[in-house]
Amino acid sequence: MANQAMERRRSPRVPCRTPVRVYSDGSYSEYFVLVSANISREGIFVCTDLLLSEGESWFLEMRVPGRPTPGRSEATVVRAEEYDDLPGPGVAFLFSELDDPSRAALSRLAGRLN
Repeated sequence: MANQAMERRRSPRVPCRTPVRVYSDGSYSEYFVLVSANISREGIFVCTDLLLSEGESWFLEMRVPGRPTPGRSEATVVRAEEYDDLPGPGVAFLFSELDDPSRAALSRLAGRLN
């Protein structure tokens, strides 16, 4: 199953364990916190056993390596599954509105590690 996911990826992912605040709307007021497993300039995989459905939109706030301020993005659940190389089940989000400085920082990080 993990190999199929790798083939669908447009950007290389890098390991990144950081808290991710997940908001149901753009007010960024009420949230819950998950922990990421990896990140790319296109999206993030977070570890959770919450039942988030494919196609749902959420708002994310996370520390982006190489940036002094948190990155924020509306994001869509693209899959929910379990991977052999991760600590448990999780959800993959595709960023739809990640700010340009955060996206650039993630591109630089992926370029250094891959």
